[in-house]
Amino acid sequence: MGGFSTQLLKNGQELVIREGEIADAAMCLEYIEKVSAQSNFLTFGPGEFGLSLEEEMDVIDKKKTRDNELFLLGLVDNQLVSQMTVNSSQRARLRHAVEFGISVDKPYWGTGVGSAMLSYLLDWAQKNPIIRKVNLQVLPHNIAGVKLYEKFGFTVEGRKLRDNLQDGVFSDVLLMGKLID
Repeated sequence: MGGFSTQLLKNGQELVIREGEIADAAMCLEYIEKVSAQSNFLTFGPGEFGLSLEEEMDVIDKKKTRDNELFLLGLVDNQLVSQMTVNSSQRARLRHAVEFGISVDKPYWGTGVGSAMLSYLLDWAQKNPIIRKVNLQVLPHNIAGVKLYEKFGFTVEGRKLRDNLQDGVFSDVLLMGKLID
C-alpha cells in the first residue's frame, strides 16, 4: 500500500510525500527535536521525545510491516518539513480504527502541507480494506488544526478533561474522528 505523492504548495514549492524508511531515522529524530521547540500543540517539548536512533529505526520498520499503520514524511527539496505517524491496535476488534499524529515545520504552516499529508492519509485509509475509522487528538486552542480537521470531515466526538499540562496550566484535549465507510 506504500507509495509517494507530490503536491504543489501555496508558496510554489513541491512537497513530496512518501513512506519513511529505516535510513530516515536520524533525519526524523533531528526534525522532531526541531519542531518540538516550535509549537505547544505537540505532546512533547524539546528533549522529551525520548527515542534512541535504534528505537526510531524499529518504529519505522514496524510501521512498514503492519497493514494498518503508516509512517509518512513530507519533504521539500529533500528537507523534512512534516511527519505523520498512524498507529493502530493489532487486535481484531480494534484494528479497523487508526489514530494519527502530525507535525509541520513552522516555516511551512499555512502552505498546504497539513492538507496534503491529511489527503494522503485519507486516500490510503479509503483504499485500505481494514481501515474504517480515523481518529486524532487535538488541543482546543489549536484553532488552525481544528479547522483543518473539520474541513476534511472530522467531527468532535468527545473531550478529555485536563489531559495536557504545560507550564503549570492544564488543557483539555478534543477527540475527533472520521468514519471511512
